[in-house]
Amino acid sequence: MLDVLFLSVGMVIFAVLANSIFKEFLQAWKSADFFGTPGIFTAPTWPFKLMTAIGAGAMTVEFALNAYETLRKLPSQRVGVTSRDLTWLALGLAAFFALTAVVVWGDWSRIALGVWAVVFLLVLLMAGMHVPVVLCVVGVVAIWLLRDNPNVAWNSLKSSATGTIDKFEFGVIPLFVLMGLFTDISDIGRDAYRVAAWWTRKILGGWGLQPLSPTRFSRR
Repeated sequence: MLDVLFLSVGMVIFAVLANSIFKEFLQAWKSADFFGTPGIFTAPTWPFKLMTAIGAGAMTVEFALNAYETLRKLPSQRVGVTSRDLTWLALGLAAFFALTAVVVWGDWSRIALGVWAVVFLLVLLMAGMHVPVVLCVVGVVAIWLLRDNPNVAWNSLKSSATGTIDKFEFGVIPLFVLMGLFTDISDIGRDAYRVAAWWTRKILGGWGLQPLSPTRFSRR
């Protein structure tokens, strides 16, 4: 039930984000907005906003499919669940929403709101919510409460999604992913770990992170 709730929250967040970024894409397309220095290098911003909108839309579909699949399997997973378990779940959710109401409508200082943000971040992560969803929810709500302006909070989320993809430094991320794929396909990483394990074979414990065959690298 918590998984369905968390997946639904993620679906809503990325759906709204995809809609907002798609509107920015249309605006950038019409205005021919660009970044860079004229005469040296310029590039239009609409391809980056379009890719971000497509990515947010794909995340929305993925969250929706996962939520549907989890909800479909829910009756078969209720074997062994007692009324006491459901009672504790209801009490936990009630306590969480009550604490949320106290934080949202209370008169807190900026430092106190920062501490509460960290607390909610840890609680939601330990409850099983996905990391990007937790960061989005806690970040938006915290900025909303600090600035007392929902538009500022939402614009900060949109700028975080679109403000880095058009930077030159972002180009290293696809290259790192490509390097990781080559490493996985060629088994270079596995061989590197085996070499490191052989080098540290005389040290007590050896290369503890690498599962090795005891007949090949055992300490005699």
